[in-house]
Amino acid sequence: MASAASSDYYCMTFDEPEEMDDVTLSSSATSKRPSDVSLDEAVRGAHKQTQLLAQQNMDLNDKLTRQSEELAEARAQLRGYSGPLGLGEQELCRGLSPAKSMLSSITTMDSDVVDGFGGGGGDFRRSRRSRPTNIDPPISSSASSSGQSSVYHSLNTSLASQWHWSHVSTPTTGKVSTPSSNRQFVYPPNVNTFYSLRDAVGTLLSQLAQNTSDEEIIRLEAFDKGSVTHSGFLEVYNVPEFARIIVCELKPSLARLLTKNLPAYLLLAAFRNHDEKRDETALTGLFSSVHLVLKDTISRSHDLDLLSLWLVNLWRLFNLLRQYSGEDKQPEWHVANTETQNSYRFKAYDVAPIRDQLKLRIEECYSSLMKKAIEHVFSPKIVPGILQHESSSDLMTAGQDKRDRGGVDSQRKSLDDLLQFMDLVHTKLKTYGGDDVVVKQVIGQMANWMCALALNHMMFRRELCNFEKAIQIKHNVTEIQNWLNGKGLPDCRENLEPLVQACHLLQSRKDASNMDTLCGEMTSRLKPRQVVAILQHYDPSDEMEDGLSPEFLIQIQKKLNERAIANGDPIEDKDTLIMMGTYLPPFNTHPFSYSDFPLETLSLPSCLHMQSVCRLV
Repeated sequence: MASAASSDYYCMTFDEPEEMDDVTLSSSATSKRPSDVSLDEAVRGAHKQTQLLAQQNMDLNDKLTRQSEELAEARAQLRGYSGPLGLGEQELCRGLSPAKSMLSSITTMDSDVVDGFGGGGGDFRRSRRSRPTNIDPPISSSASSSGQSSVYHSLNTSLASQWHWSHVSTPTTGKVSTPSSNRQFVYPPNVNTFYSLRDAVGTLLSQLAQNTSDEEIIRLEAFDKGSVTHSGFLEVYNVPEFARIIVCELKPSLARLLTKNLPAYLLLAAFRNHDEKRDETALTGLFSSVHLVLKDTISRSHDLDLLSLWLVNLWRLFNLLRQYSGEDKQPEWHVANTETQNSYRFKAYDVAPIRDQLKLRIEECYSSLMKKAIEHVFSPKIVPGILQHESSSDLMTAGQDKRDRGGVDSQRKSLDDLLQFMDLVHTKLKTYGGDDVVVKQVIGQMANWMCALALNHMMFRRELCNFEKAIQIKHNVTEIQNWLNGKGLPDCRENLEPLVQACHLLQSRKDASNMDTLCGEMTSRLKPRQVVAILQHYDPSDEMEDGLSPEFLIQIQKKLNERAIANGDPIEDKDTLIMMGTYLPPFNTHPFSYSDFPLETLSLPSCLHMQSVCRLV
């Protein structure tokens, strides 16, 4: 063996591409310059490198197994779900052909992955140049037999299809040549499969999220756990990581596929677990960690989806801490509870301080949603949609040239744009689990902004204060009110009533005989100065109608002041002219919202990878 070592040296090379023939491979191998490393040191280095790669290979196999299981679970739910929409696999994938083809490719990839689990080599490339069998590994006289067997056993079992021992004759030296720097590393097959599978799953999920509207969402339900039950307690091992996952990792595109208000229910379950153990430090520490991450997220975000998601969840958690509190001061909080829900109430601690902090976050999130995400998009649509939109333009532009109708077409679409944005906000709130209290306050405030901005323009623009324009504005406002009725928000119609009364004022007969009507119930939602301002800017429609005299306006002003005194209106209302515009009052947290969600059915979605930071008890 020593003489063989003196005349031969061995080089460890990477797997060559299939296109290389034996001549090219031989010339490439013989061109290597032998290193100065001794045979014993090279064997020990190869042993360490082989063990490291074998361990990495095992880790990647485990990771790939987990990814395959998660993919199989998601694919089974996508194929087998037939929820409220009644969609099967064909209907679900209709219009999503790229996503469906991606799903098929992943199915094929799974079979390749399974083939690769048997040994260490797999069959990913389907045709692989095998290691030469007639070459014996070099033997060192100083290396132990156990060390030799472990080195070459690893080579022959774990990495046999990726590494090759090449025998190269030389008459002068017995050295081991290391791979040259121009060799290109070829990843093992299961490494390539893992990254391909990961990229394919990410592409599939992004395509599904982009091509699915909020109205067409099919929520993924947890599998039936059979006899596995829990008591609605959540034990958290790693509080910082739990806070990061539940706030930062739960993206809106993922949250709308899961149980509505899932973060609120998870936090309630975690709070109840610490209350059951009477661990006040852990309870306050958990809330503080989540509170800090959430406060930073809300203050930085301008995203409509993210702010809607957390406004809905904070409001739900605020009400859950009232519904399951141990307080008896507010019986309406517990009157609808079942026996099971009453048994889940907090027993050791008063959670009122936590509710106080949540109230501040709700107000901040509501303000950010309205001012950062809605106002700058919604406000520019109000005047074109209500004051400038003309529904009769379809008939008027029927015979016009296409170039001449461009400006009119934009006006005709302005009301549609306004309603579409309102529908978008309403749909997102409902998608993330918003109840009637949240929806009414958000949509109602948008109605307030519409009325204020439109009325402020009407009081100072003469071209808007005429009979014909009043008819058109009233029609546009009626369209918005019909939309509110269709969404189950009839109470929000009242927010537009001052604008409706302004239109009625412009359409009414304006003389002394009709003064009681002008100053009566028809203008009850308008301030005295607002009525006078609209009449001052009134533009008669034809030459037969005279303008309003100053004496008539003075009589109107006097009668309106008398009405205000008789109704007990505040003194400052007498001089109020401008409406508040985009003024935003705080979120009203006084209404109570009951939840019938059974906490014992709560489950941890595998897509959030929370199994290592918490568990249901």
